[in-house]
Amino acid sequence: MIRESPGHKSLQTTEAYQDNFEFDRMIEYGTEEIDQKRTTPNPEYRKLTNQLKKLREKKARLEAKMYNKIESENDKTIEEIKNDMINTSDLIEKINAYNEEIAVLIKQRSNKPSRISLAEMPIEHRYNKLKQESKKFKNAIVMLAYRAETALYNILKEFFKGAENNGRMLLKEIFSSDGDMIPDYKNNTLTIVLHSMSTPRSNEAVAKLCEFLNETETIYPYSNLKMIFKSIAV
Repeated sequence: MIRESPGHKSLQTTEAYQDNFEFDRMIEYGTEEIDQKRTTPNPEYRKLTNQLKKLREKKARLEAKMYNKIESENDKTIEEIKNDMINTSDLIEKINAYNEEIAVLIKQRSNKPSRISLAEMPIEHRYNKLKQESKKFKNAIVMLAYRAETALYNILKEFFKGAENNGRMLLKEIFSSDGDMIPDYKNNTLTIVLHSMSTPRSNEAVAKLCEFLNETETIYPYSNLKMIFKSIAV
């Protein structure tokens, strides 16, 4: 967390920038209407298709059971065959009943289009999409932040042994640690003071990172203040 050092003139904080640029409005969560002429799978057609699938699966199981009975009759007595024939006739009746249900559903489905426009959908099945502009803006910010982190990670490799495995963890610690922002309007500088990290090895890497960043002579956005990075490792 970066905070301003007591006794110095206030800089614009993150909240102030959000107010000025209306970030909360730009990154909003909501929906927008989809073109009503766009087509989509018909819920009624899909429902009938699912019902047909289930009936056909039940019918297939009964048919398999019946065929197994027929194939096993070679080694049975006449009495056993009679009993199997009775059971088989029951299976045939059930299979025929499924055939009738399947025929009815096929006829019902034939009267339904497989796809319909959104305007034709029942109200309870209609839907909208998330607002794309807000999502794109948010994704752009995330991508910029990731690229900035990656750039620092690549720089860190030059003087932090083990950066391949722990470099991003060190950057995460830097971003979440306390710090001070000390503006000097007379000399047009903004000093960023980073507090101590968790290990001496990390503090050494942060000090070298500060030296590198100071060589870039970066100007703080929307100001004429040159940024100076310092580490006050304990």
